[in-house]
Amino acid sequence: MRVRARTTGWMRGSLRRRMLLAVSVPFVAVVVLTAVTFLVRQYALDTREISIRALQNELALEQLGSVSQAAQLAALSYRQTGDQRWLDEFAEAVAERSSAEARLDNRLADRPMAQVRKAVDEHDARLRSLVDGDPAEGEGARLAAAARTEQQQLAVVLDRVTREEGKRFRSAREAADRLNAVITAAVVLIGAVGLVGGLVAVWFLSRGVVGRLARLQANAQRLGADQVLLPEPGGDDEIGALARTIETAHVSIREKDDLLDLALEAGGMVIFQVRPDNQITLRGEPALLGAVGLEGPAVTTSLDLLREYLSPGEDNTVSRLPNGDFRVVTREGDTRWLEVRSRQEPAEEGHEAGTVVGVVADVTARVEAQSALESAKELAEQANRSKDDFLSRMSHELRTPLNAVLGFAQLLDMGDLDHEQRESVDHILKGGRHLLALVNDVLDLARIESGRLSLSVEPTRLVDVVDEAIQLTRPLARQHRVDLITSGAGGAVHAMVDRRRMKQVLINLVSNGIKYNRPGGRVEVDWKVADGRVLLTVRDTGIGIAATQRDDLFLPFARSDERTAEIEGSGLGLAVSRSLVEAMGGRLTLGETGESGSTFVVEMPDAGDGVALLAAEGAGGSAVEQLRALGPLSVLHVEDNEANRRLVEELLRVAGTPRPVVATHGHQAMDLARRHRPDLVLLDRHLPDMLGEDVLRELSADTQTAGIPVIVVSADAMEKSASIFRSMGADAFVAKPIDAEEFWRTISTVLTDRGGMS
Repeated sequence: MRVRARTTGWMRGSLRRRMLLAVSVPFVAVVVLTAVTFLVRQYALDTREISIRALQNELALEQLGSVSQAAQLAALSYRQTGDQRWLDEFAEAVAERSSAEARLDNRLADRPMAQVRKAVDEHDARLRSLVDGDPAEGEGARLAAAARTEQQQLAVVLDRVTREEGKRFRSAREAADRLNAVITAAVVLIGAVGLVGGLVAVWFLSRGVVGRLARLQANAQRLGADQVLLPEPGGDDEIGALARTIETAHVSIREKDDLLDLALEAGGMVIFQVRPDNQITLRGEPALLGAVGLEGPAVTTSLDLLREYLSPGEDNTVSRLPNGDFRVVTREGDTRWLEVRSRQEPAEEGHEAGTVVGVVADVTARVEAQSALESAKELAEQANRSKDDFLSRMSHELRTPLNAVLGFAQLLDMGDLDHEQRESVDHILKGGRHLLALVNDVLDLARIESGRLSLSVEPTRLVDVVDEAIQLTRPLARQHRVDLITSGAGGAVHAMVDRRRMKQVLINLVSNGIKYNRPGGRVEVDWKVADGRVLLTVRDTGIGIAATQRDDLFLPFARSDERTAEIEGSGLGLAVSRSLVEAMGGRLTLGETGESGSTFVVEMPDAGDGVALLAAEGAGGSAVEQLRALGPLSVLHVEDNEANRRLVEELLRVAGTPRPVVATHGHQAMDLARRHRPDLVLLDRHLPDMLGEDVLRELSADTQTAGIPVIVVSADAMEKSASIFRSMGADAFVAKPIDAEEFWRTISTVLTDRGGMS
């Protein structure tokens, strides 16, 4: 258990440590083997040196013995013969013996060398005595015998020393053999230990690395295939960390897949991938997959198998899987509408087409709702057309007899009538005019609700509109004994409104203030500019409006309380007025109200101080000077609004151009253009009889007027409108309210580009 625990701990340790250990074991073994081999080789060299020295000593001892015998023979021969040659040989032998002795002295140990040297010296002394001694016959024999004795002793010493050297040589050899055997055993043991250790380390490494890496590879493949991972033993090494990372990624992918499945199921969608081999993989809402015969939430099948669920003639549509809606027939026979959004990836090498990926959503409910909406829209449009036809017929049917009634009533009123007759005619005129106003209000309300109300919103001087409305309502004020008062900011205030419709709104408000007032009361109209907006206020000193009626005040056919039941009115005036004001970009609200009267406030866009544009003759600077340099121009101004006509007339006068020719209708403009051939046409868009586009089209088509420059001057300042006019042949577009510098510069640029005046 202890070994297993150590093994498990080693297996769970750092991969770097285990790799280092696995490599270190054979490396250490190699190092040890190398060291041992070096030591063995060194010892072998030492042993060889010892052996060589011992052999050399033996040879030197043998040589020393031979030379000593030769010296003894030469000495005895000289002693016996007296021949000088033997003395020379003796000297040579002594010299060789000295040389051999010297060689032994360098190799032989001190003790045996001392024995050899002593024996050699004694023998040498005897030989020299023999050579140099008394020549008497008896003495020579004695010296010869002594020399032989010394020679024998020398031979004994040399033999003993030789045997000792041989013994020492054999001892060294035996020790070397024993050490060699021990070292060989150690080398084998170390090699075996290194080999076994290396094999064990490799086995552990294979088990702890290669096998686990194989499982990691399998788990990586399973992760890509969305399969369950193989169990992986834990570990604190790098492989264990990688395994935990893969497991974490697997958990994260599963969580995202679950979230994706929930989102697809909640959205009723399916994602798909079509490979080049026509295999399609789908994933998503099981009910949607089940509708085409597949079991979800993820499935791979052939695209051809889906064709049996397609509506007739639509199989090619699905085979291409385009973006859009298509119809399928489920296996239950139901019709479902599916919306496809897809994209084709670039084709891979070896394939003609790339993979198609996309999403499919069940839009049956949307398609059915859209179909129902279109049906309802068609019914509503049909109802609107029916209502318009009805209103048109009713207008015609009502206006025709009213024309006779009012016409003849006016003729009668011009005649000589008595009091009762005139009173009767007044009742006829009053009732007829009331009925005509009612018809007009109903038609206006219908146009507003259907979005077909035509407006010409332009800078308008408010004091002119107020004066006209006051003049038209003054007879009614005299009849009810109500004073009309204006206290506005004079002619300095300009609003962006439709002049005719603004006058209609003001007449409605002032008329209501008169009809719901007290005898001796008053109606006051005030106007001013505040925070970039024009505020027009209508106050009366009438009976006020009950709190219970204020919420329904601007609804069609809504009347006030029973106090107003006998007052003439249809209940449409305020509803129409509010709708008109809002259509012009403003607001109509009820201000203060009570027993002392009511206040209505009209808020409108400010058009700036239009009159200020005419204040100074030199205001144009270089632009007006350039226009003056062109000389007096003949200009045709097509405009139905009097205030705008006066403004343009004054701007042209400042630039040195006399009063322009004026046309208030489109057909009139065409006639004047052909007759006068002006240098320039200034064209408004909204004209009583036709649109400015139609006038421009006719001017361009007529050879007599095609070369005349045309500048469109309109309050419709949308870029789209300007682009339309330019595409139709207009030379320039000037938006209202007019900027003097821009106006002069535009005219100068157009005429200069055209090469001057015609």
